[in-house]
Amino acid sequence: MKSIGNETFWLCSGLTSVTIPNSVTSLGKFAFYGCSGLTSITIPNSVTNIEKSAFLGCKGLTSITIPNSVTSIGDYAFDGCSGLTSITFEGSRHPKFGNDVFDDVDKSIPVYVPSISIDEYKEALEGFGLSNIQAIPPISLKDNEAYTQDSQVDGVDVSYTRNFTNTNWQALYLPFSLKYEDWKDDFEIAYINAIHQEDNNDDGKIDKTVLEFVKMTGGSTAPNTPYIIRAKKKGEKTLSAQNTTLYKAEDNSIDCSTTTAAFTFTGTYNDISSYLSLMVNTFYVIDGDKLSRATISKHPKAFQWYMTIKSRNDDYAEYDSNTAKEITISVLDDEEATGIRQMQMTNDELPVYNSSVYDMNGRKINENSLKPGMYIKNGKKIIIK
Repeated sequence: MKSIGNETFWLCSGLTSVTIPNSVTSLGKFAFYGCSGLTSITIPNSVTNIEKSAFLGCKGLTSITIPNSVTSIGDYAFDGCSGLTSITFEGSRHPKFGNDVFDDVDKSIPVYVPSISIDEYKEALEGFGLSNIQAIPPISLKDNEAYTQDSQVDGVDVSYTRNFTNTNWQALYLPFSLKYEDWKDDFEIAYINAIHQEDNNDDGKIDKTVLEFVKMTGGSTAPNTPYIIRAKKKGEKTLSAQNTTLYKAEDNSIDCSTTTAAFTFTGTYNDISSYLSLMVNTFYVIDGDKLSRATISKHPKAFQWYMTIKSRNDDYAEYDSNTAKEITISVLDDEEATGIRQMQMTNDELPVYNSSVYDMNGRKINENSLKPGMYIKNGKKIIIK
């Protein structure tokens, strides 16, 4: 269904709430005319046009949110919506308005708009008598609450709160961007850089897999993108951004791969804790200084990400010797990211400058039995003929 047609719910006084599906792009003329019992309606970010008199006489509506996708609102669209106590416009650009769109609406109600667009909305809505134009209130996201925003909101202040029970690296996945200045005093953040696999005894089987991150010392994070974060002190901490864009909830993925396996990192805004889901899917989550198999007590959580592994060789099963059961985390400073120069060792070993030889896929090779080809040693390429 691409539209709610003209007069679809004409005088449906018993209709109390409506959630419009994401496939709809247009609300037709008189679509909800005279639906006096309608108290709430959810307009998805797919709708671009609200046509003439679409909500004429809907006096039971208490609030309305216009997503940023809406480009035009027709004549008398909200005429007679006398019960409205607030209106929210999520787009940084206001829609094109028809005539008498907000007749018989209380002119003193707050109209919330992106903070960067207050002046433009004041000018656009002045002719309708709406003058109480305010910035959209700050949006607070919490670690134990699922995030379900289905449309983009521009020019808002956003905060995200998590209880950091330790100072280990943790998975992070947020629907807004953070500038370095927003986190540098209280946190460290790093991005996924590469996967390295090592065959220490040259028997064709992977002995160790290292997931390499690079610590950020400037710039900005990207929204809906997997990162890792470490709080400098334990306790409840908040990440905040001002006058930013809040993106809709999406489970996006990043892929890394070697010659033997593909590694996929997927962000989530929901806890994935059901026994069936964890049994059917093999998820890996951060567990201290490594990634390990998810369990009921250690599962993918909202505002975090999980990893899956798939063999790239059909001759191997998914969990063969070339798809690691455990992945060690190595975090490099920015200046260390130009070569395989420093690897964080597992267990009780300290970081050392590594003079080992690696192939072009990052796998450690026995230096005494090198075949002709190109390798990396001390961060430099070497060629064996």
